[in-house]
Amino acid sequence: MNAILTFVLIRINYLMLENRLNELATLNTILEILNQHLDFPKALQLALEELTKLLNLSTGWVFLEDDENVLQLAAFTGLPPALAKSKAQCLREGSCTCHGRFQRGQLNKGVNIVDCSRLEVAKGNTRDLEVHASMPLLTSEGAVGILNLASLEKSIFDDETLAFLTVVGRSLGLAFRRAKLQEAQIQERERLAKLEERNRLAQEIQHSVTQLLQAAGSSLQVAQENESERKVALKRSSSLVNSSLSGLQDLDKVLNPAQDLRNLTPKEREVLKLLSKGLSNKQIAKTLDIAEKTVKVHVSHVLEKLELKGRTQAALWAKARGL
Repeated sequence: MNAILTFVLIRINYLMLENRLNELATLNTILEILNQHLDFPKALQLALEELTKLLNLSTGWVFLEDDENVLQLAAFTGLPPALAKSKAQCLREGSCTCHGRFQRGQLNKGVNIVDCSRLEVAKGNTRDLEVHASMPLLTSEGAVGILNLASLEKSIFDDETLAFLTVVGRSLGLAFRRAKLQEAQIQERERLAKLEERNRLAQEIQHSVTQLLQAAGSSLQVAQENESERKVALKRSSSLVNSSLSGLQDLDKVLNPAQDLRNLTPKEREVLKLLSKGLSNKQIAKTLDIAEKTVKVHVSHVLEKLELKGRTQAALWAKARGL
């Protein structure tokens, strides 16, 4: 009897070890995909397809927050016809149980969604899907999306599987945040490159204007000292001064590029208007009924698009234009 029990325990431990090794291999594959592709949406789609294949699952889909912190469908694979039709419109519109948990801050680990509202209202062939697991895409700043996975079996995911999938969700969340940071770094480099080019042009124009003014001064001196050449010298001086004024106008355009409210989205204009009234991000969020971190994103976009250095400069810019 003891020998049988020992054998059973050894077998159980072996199977558990085998599962853990399979999970580590799966996670390693996902991480390799995320590290190999700079295009995060493409990497996410490939990672999702590989994850469902390695875990022998039938279906998966991912929601990610956009710049206004609204969850949008970002990737999907193996959807049943009822969910896949009209370019997965059933998943793109409305809310659901996992969205509600996410928005209330209650989705901090993998959970089984036994009663999926989307599957309940979906019309057509759902392949009898009833249960799916939802994992948050976590970062150090909080959740940024949801990973949903389902199998054709009606049984729920066990705690160990949910714990592993939570780790996968965290890996996807960190990769998403890393991609956003890289995108911001690229935009900053482009902004600095534009500033450098602008400074170079400004220096060239300034040098040209200086030369024109010096030449105009020499012509005036000739006009004063030589009466026979006065008319020609004055005409030349006048032409040089006009060219100098034109150069100064070009210099002003380079140093002060056109900034237009039309570059802003309607929500960004609203934020800028409230910002110009001296409201804090928290006050703006309350006024517009949006998240404070969403306001921070809008303010960042406003400063970037209008090429302004801070909130004070943005407020002055808005007031000068009667916003």
